[in-house]
Amino acid sequence: MKSIVLFRGSFDPVNIGHMMMALSALNLLKAERVIFIPSCNSIDKLDGLERIKMLKLAFRDFDVDKSKFMISPVEIKKEIHEPLDTISYFKKKYPEMKLLYLFGQDEISSLSSYKGIKEMKKLVKFIYVSRTGYEGNEELIKKYQMKKGRLTGKWVSLFSSLRPAGSRMARKCLIQALLRGGQRVAPRVHRC
Repeated sequence: MKSIVLFRGSFDPVNIGHMMMALSALNLLKAERVIFIPSCNSIDKLDGLERIKMLKLAFRDFDVDKSKFMISPVEIKKEIHEPLDTISYFKKKYPEMKLLYLFGQDEISSLSSYKGIKEMKKLVKFIYVSRTGYEGNEELIKKYQMKKGRLTGKWVSLFSSLRPAGSRMARKCLIQALLRGGQRVAPRVHRC
């Protein structure tokens, strides 16, 4: 069965870590595409349309097949607020595809607060990327039966040597690029 990776997040700002996570998931899981889903409830300063512009700029600077990366404004335009609603939307849109839900290791602790987590587990396979500098919540990893490095069960871990990206520096670089009229930004946005 073909698969699609759903990558939901604030992307405020998008950074090299987000792009590396998406590329890793696409390649290691042999997915058809990665759909970036900017969440409607970003707690930072940029609105949804600005975050979509930043994602487009980031896509332009990575050497990937552009048909493999998409942006869905479903949460911004339809005001969907919960991950379960987003997953249900994509399950209806792509009923023949296996859905993989991608997130960073730092989000493991948030899973227990998701509304409808049991229903979500029935609709998607959860993929988390381990990150240098972050520890997973071992209790939640056991509770949700997360497995590292296996493609069995409902949980998968992609191994990664991602360093925590400096969000302030990434935001500064991407906002500067937007102000310059969308000029190219080097993929190492945290070093500009």
